[in-house]
Amino acid sequence: MAVKFLDNLDLVGNQLQNVIIDVKAAAPASLGTGQLYMNVTSSVGTLVLDKGPKGGPHGVLIKDLLDVVVPGNLQMVVGTAAKNYSLTNSPVTYLTTGFIIGNNPHLELDGSLAIKKDTYFGGDIVDTGGTIGARGQLLSSEGTGSGVKWINAPVSFTKWILTGDTGTQDITDGNTVLVAGGNNITTGVTTTDTVTIDLDDSVTLAGELTVSGTSQSSFAGQVTIPITPAATTDAASKSYVDNSVVGSLVFQGPYDAATNTPNLDNNPNPNNIKKGWSYVVTVDGLFFTEQVRVGDLIIAQKDGATALSEWTTVQNNVDLASATQVGIGNVIPGTAAGIDVTYSNGTAKLELSPSNLTRAVAGPALADTVTYDKAGTNHAASFSDIETLIGGGGGFVKDSYGQTLHKFQHNLGTQNVMVEVLDFSETLDRYNTVYATVTRPTANDVWIYTASAADILVLIKKVQ
Repeated sequence: MAVKFLDNLDLVGNQLQNVIIDVKAAAPASLGTGQLYMNVTSSVGTLVLDKGPKGGPHGVLIKDLLDVVVPGNLQMVVGTAAKNYSLTNSPVTYLTTGFIIGNNPHLELDGSLAIKKDTYFGGDIVDTGGTIGARGQLLSSEGTGSGVKWINAPVSFTKWILTGDTGTQDITDGNTVLVAGGNNITTGVTTTDTVTIDLDDSVTLAGELTVSGTSQSSFAGQVTIPITPAATTDAASKSYVDNSVVGSLVFQGPYDAATNTPNLDNNPNPNNIKKGWSYVVTVDGLFFTEQVRVGDLIIAQKDGATALSEWTTVQNNVDLASATQVGIGNVIPGTAAGIDVTYSNGTAKLELSPSNLTRAVAGPALADTVTYDKAGTNHAASFSDIETLIGGGGGFVKDSYGQTLHKFQHNLGTQNVMVEVLDFSETLDRYNTVYATVTRPTANDVWIYTASAADILVLIKKVQ
């Protein structure tokens, strides 16, 4: 079913691409001057352009996209003068691939002649010197601007030269050129005059592969690399990463901070400490200058760590939390934010409680609500509240008959409205969406223009 436009369509200079002209089995009712359609059964012409009253019911008929029937005379320029040829008096012979007009021995054109179909000649072809060519000769331009002359047609060629990155080869008549593949390259003749060069699915490179560019490169399969990287920019294998990471945190046992046992903070360090060695404090004391308590974990950040800055201390005894201190604390309800807190076996459960919040639209608290932030403060809103907030919920439906200017007063109080136009005529297309020019002159009015009188139904929806 076709989409209807009730007003003129202005493409503002843009192209109408990939179009098929309206195909008819017979001449349709005239819509007026400029109507264009394709008559697929007419014996007179197939592509019809209506010129209006001056040109008759059909001003120009184009038959089979080649033969042209023009009511009246056909004017052609002969030399520098224009001459009219009457198609009714000059015989027109239609061929399967062309046509012949009149019986003139020759026709001069002041300009170029482009022939896109087969051309038939009933007599001799004569060059500018008056000579008729012999069998096998070709008519060629002399290249001096003085006309054309007959030349012998070439029957062979001497050679042409094939070159590559290295070397050259003469190609003479009868030679066959082989386009050979190389390493990881396959060639094949797929169709006439076509050679396809393919890169093999599996490629082995003897040298180095360099991939340039700033974008990310990816591989669909696994990439195999050496187990141990050699340079700082080399990719690391899974085995290398596993051996480097797994087990790097090595527990060494208890640490008595009161007696520094084992010896961790005296210089020189007698224990040859390695990066990742860790100890658990079993007796309170000072570790270097920091107070550590039972249960704290101390971890060496480097080999032979000899300063507090080269160790990481994980505290087990945490003080009460404050605004500046991370520690032990509890969670209380935040009614102003619509948060409820409940506890079970030491676990706090947080839940939204919009019923405690200020309602976005004045009215009693509602059970079915959503929470949203308004200027830094949470508010509750029902679905009807949301419609009110975003301007939804308002609509207008009205019909109009036999007009070209259809005026509707919707009184929704805004020009931010969506408008849909429906066909309201008594046809099979009734209630189908059609297209027309829509304007919103005021906050309470919508005007719709159609090129001709139409019966429409308008749907108007308030957006904001």
